[in-house]
Amino acid sequence: MLMGRKQAVPKILIVNPVECTGCGACEMAYSMRNVGEFDPSRARIQIISLNPDFFRLPVVCLQCYKPPCAEICPTEAITRDEATGIVRVSKEKRNGCRMCEEAYPFLHLQIGADSSRPFHF
Repeated sequence: MLMGRKQAVPKILIVNPVECTGCGACEMAYSMRNVGEFDPSRARIQIISLNPDFFRLPVVCLQCYKPPCAEICPTEAITRDEATGIVRVSKEKRNGCRMCEEAYPFLHLQIGADSSRPFHF
């Protein structure tokens, strides 16, 4: 608290790829806590396998300062919340064009049909 004001501290999900075993427990835990069911496909953390026998990588939305997905969105469905700094997706403004997925420069962006949060795989 600074001089009587509360400042919002954005929640940040940090992954450490060095410690990741690729077990998928994080996907299961996230989906149960935030979606209410064990469904890794609906988790906002995804484990990708570049080579299933060798390398697995946990990925999350990077919450870019100037998100390329938001800049290309024709309906302005992707915005940064001024109060929290979190990049959000408006379900109401989405048109399903998926231009945001094509604009994302790292791996692959995905926005679930029932979600207001971007994630990557």
